[in-house]
Amino acid sequence: MSPELQGLIQLQQLDATVAEARAKIAAYPLRIAEADARLEEADREVAQATDNLKASQEERRVVEKDAAVFQGRLSKFKDQLSAVKTNREYQAMQHEIETAQKDLGQPWS
Repeated sequence: MSPELQGLIQLQQLDATVAEARAKIAAYPLRIAEADARLEEADREVAQATDNLKASQEERRVVEKDAAVFQGRLSKFKDQLSAVKTNREYQAMQHEIETAQKDLGQPWS
């Protein structure tokens, strides 16, 4: 093979390599834009999850506060149960305890 033909073949290979490299370089801005879009979506999802967590924690605090109120009522009624003098008062207090336990979500015990 002639040296000129050999040089042309090498030049063509180098030209193909350069074209391939330029194509890869041209694709980077698109890949970066896609990565940025995925990152923004992930950031939105994290923000939404954080907001949901805060709302759930607030709701939990409200429920726990309500449960503490019902526990206090139940405790008060149980303490008063020992002080009743008549059967009617005892039955009324039992009814109050039962209602408080239902409000609290506990079975009768």
